Amino acid sequence: MKRLVLFTLITLYLAHLSVAWQLPQFIAKFTATSRIPRFILDTDHPWLDENRGYLEHLDDPKHALCSLDSKLRPGNGDHTRTYPTDLFRHLEIRFNGVEASRSGWKNAVLRLEEMLVCPAATRDVEDFEVHIHIADAPPDRRSPWPPLPPAKLPGLFVEVLKSCRSLQRLKWYTSRLGNDVFQQALLDNNLTLSSVRHLIPAGYSDFLVGICPSLEVLEGDARLALVESVRTAKHLTKVAITGGPWKLKLLEALLQASPNITTLTMGGVLKDRYHYTPWDGEVHDQLLSDYVEILSRFPHLESLCLPPSWDLGLGYDGGAWCGNAYFGADGRAYGRQDSRKNAETIEVAADIVLLKLPDLKSLCFGGTHANITRDEYGELRVTWPWTGRMTEWTYEIYPEPKEGFDDMGWEF
Repeated sequence: MKRLVLFTLITLYLAHLSVAWQLPQFIAKFTATSRIPRFILDTDHPWLDENRGYLEHLDDPKHALCSLDSKLRPGNGDHTRTYPTDLFRHLEIRFNGVEASRSGWKNAVLRLEEMLVCPAATRDVEDFEVHIHIADAPPDRRSPWPPLPPAKLPGLFVEVLKSCRSLQRLKWYTSRLGNDVFQQALLDNNLTLSSVRHLIPAGYSDFLVGICPSLEVLEGDARLALVESVRTAKHLTKVAITGGPWKLKLLEALLQASPNITTLTMGGVLKDRYHYTPWDGEVHDQLLSDYVEILSRFPHLESLCLPPSWDLGLGYDGGAWCGNAYFGADGRAYGRQDSRKNAETIEVAADIVLLKLPDLKSLCFGGTHANITRDEYGELRVTWPWTGRMTEWTYEIYPEPKEGFDDMGWEF
């Protein structure tokens, strides 16, 4: 036992030395001055780390990476060293950099100015994420960041987006206070993003839906304004709305705005309930039935994902929210019992759904997916991970600890 303790102490000490040695290198990676444009480093592409020394010693790293006639660009002649074809596939303007000086609007201006003079990046980008967070300050305290974007920023966004001819996915989150300014700039320039197929308009940026005429996939939160905005998206097939709580009128609005979708994910809750609110213990199967009645009117719906079992109003509350309830022999027994209730609630919900939607090809509740098949007579068969093996399944989730180990996997 003493040898084990000594070995553990030595291991922890060596690990501490390793972290202490690597930390300065980690910090230096983000703080050292580089001749490579910052937005390129922000891609975190492994090729950049592998070739950082080579790139920094070139006469003009920016030209080597950004020029369309660069010898490093794939397809430009027979060169042994070229950057990967996916180097610029994903670009982002992010707020969560290590440097505290990279504040919202200013950082966005600098990154967009870099992108504008990098045609290789704007030509190749397929996935663009914008995340600009501006903290709200109380009236009696001056914020270090201005609430509205600088005058040049909306125009920079327009120019960059215009040049992204291969853009397929756009995720946009900016301060809500700046949305009107960005929307006006897009309208003034008559910008259309005809190549975008997948849009995630966070932060109340619903105006982006209207400039993406080829939109096929939409992700967003449960807001009526966003749902109503999809009336212009004539090619929309997949919708994922999260963040609830859901309201029947919201689903009705989606049916009116985009009846031909084939895939729908409904996150959040079907009843305005949170885990700290006492559950009334009643089964509200009518609530789920009301939602299913509306869902049955989507004529082409093939794939449906509903909230987890405890958010369906079927009398199951999701079990204890404190992890301590699942420790020890009694805790494991409770966990298995709760898992069984979860599974049984899902089966009840699935019966309600499939009674009205028998042609579904895919059905899930939270992260639990059904296996839907039909037998030789066309009869519907639905199985779950626990079908025919409920006890074994619950023991897989809450197994007995190995001999000599406690619930946390620690040896004793």
